[in-house]
Amino acid sequence: MSSLAKGVIYSAESKTWSLRRDFWLQQKFFAEPQLQPSSVTAFASDWAEIKKNANCVVVGDESSQEVLSQFSSLPSEIELLQSCDSILRFKDKWWLRNFWSVALRESLVAKAQKLDTHRVAYLTGNGGHAMASLVVLAQLGFKRIVWAVSQLDQNENHRQFFLRHFFGVNIEFILGEELTLQPNNGSILINTLSESSGIEFLQDLIYLNFLQKGGVVVETQLDSIESRLLTEAESVGVHSVAPWHLEGLRDHLLLAELKVSSLPSLDGYLSEWFKFLKTRPTLDQH
Repeated sequence: MSSLAKGVIYSAESKTWSLRRDFWLQQKFFAEPQLQPSSVTAFASDWAEIKKNANCVVVGDESSQEVLSQFSSLPSEIELLQSCDSILRFKDKWWLRNFWSVALRESLVAKAQKLDTHRVAYLTGNGGHAMASLVVLAQLGFKRIVWAVSQLDQNENHRQFFLRHFFGVNIEFILGEELTLQPNNGSILINTLSESSGIEFLQDLIYLNFLQKGGVVVETQLDSIESRLLTEAESVGVHSVAPWHLEGLRDHLLLAELKVSSLPSLDGYLSEWFKFLKTRPTLDQH
């Protein structure tokens, strides 16, 4: 069980909350009363009550902006990322954290030999994962990032904010359907769009004609164990980072911060997490 006196974790509408909750209960990291839902629409009114009972709030990517709006000031890291995935109590103060960005950075550093930062980094989507990915790509040394969106002015405010913090990085917006028209100059693609989003250009991503052989594809949305995009990437010699791996690494970092006494090693955690996900009929296993 959690070694913290107040071990209740609330979720602010995390899409994968039910999966994480069931896995944590199965692994006996927490008892059932310690894991409670909280809709993000009620988060502001519930926050005072949550603070009395919890030591952590898990925040979904889709809820991050609304949660951040409840805080008058943000830590510099969170202000830069423009997203958070958890709020932790530490000595009766509450701290916004983003373990997912750490998980992404560590996963890409592990594949550093596969990355050529002198080439182009491609990015899709416009949520918290997209903003965090933008920061991680710049921190890794990419100087040109091509951001595929549904509308060209969709993320202009984010771009201007980002450029104030990262000098010398060029961000170019293109429409998603223009991705397959790009030259074969990419070293990495980070796709933050869900397969269930209905966005048409997602069907074109699997061609990967804009990525050089030996590059890296990252999927961030846990829609399935093996997505079509990652399956195609492996078949053409492009390396991959799966969403289940990112989610597992992020949660291992979070649980370590919460001092869960029965937490296994990272390899052990990821192995059990993957086996658990394969048993879930709600995940489409292509």
